[in-house]
Amino acid sequence: MRREASASMKIRRKWAFIQALRIVANFVLAFVVIFACLAMGPEAAIVSVFAGVAYLFWFFSTTSRMRLYLRGRGRPSEKTLKAEIEVEAPTQDTVTKVLLAIVIVVGGFIFLAYRMLAPMFHYHAQQDTVRNIGMIRSSLSIYYGDHEGVYPDDLKALTERGKYLSDIPKAKALSDSHRDSAKITYGKESDDAGGWLYNNDPRDPNFGTLWVNCTHKDRKGNVWTTY
Repeated sequence: MRREASASMKIRRKWAFIQALRIVANFVLAFVVIFACLAMGPEAAIVSVFAGVAYLFWFFSTTSRMRLYLRGRGRPSEKTLKAEIEVEAPTQDTVTKVLLAIVIVVGGFIFLAYRMLAPMFHYHAQQDTVRNIGMIRSSLSIYYGDHEGVYPDDLKALTERGKYLSDIPKAKALSDSHRDSAKITYGKESDDAGGWLYNNDPRDPNFGTLWVNCTHKDRKGNVWTTY
């Protein structure tokens, strides 16, 4: 019986290209399955493990075969590879879907990276708030000394001619309910509006006191009004 000739390198490369598209498509499928299972909770986590293992087994099997054929080794017949190409050859619509899937996966990774790094950025923003309230209080102390023991009625007096502050800094990342804000609320009780709370009542013993105008807790569990 006559043995069929081994496939040419051109056919091997075309076949390898088809397999590369299959790898991307199956990766997207595995990613979606694993992500969905993890989102459903610990009960479904075992399914994500099996999906991941199955994909890795198929991935290493396919890539090993691709490396073998692209190095000119092995003896795949041209008829066999052409048959696989005809069955698996992607149409333009399929290629478009694969590219769209790649965009979705990349977007998913960016979203996950953001969710992982967001707490770190949030922590540094809250540290800025602690530093900023210290800066304003220091300016109030200097103002108090310069004006013979009297605090300003309006906190914006600290920014006049830039003598104490160039501007009122913002209270940042207080909670999901508040945006970064330099808003000044005057009074004695927090209304949780964000920004700063300043007591400008000369008759009150706490005249000149500055708080963070937020009743939520920071990352350490401390209520912002206690700062």
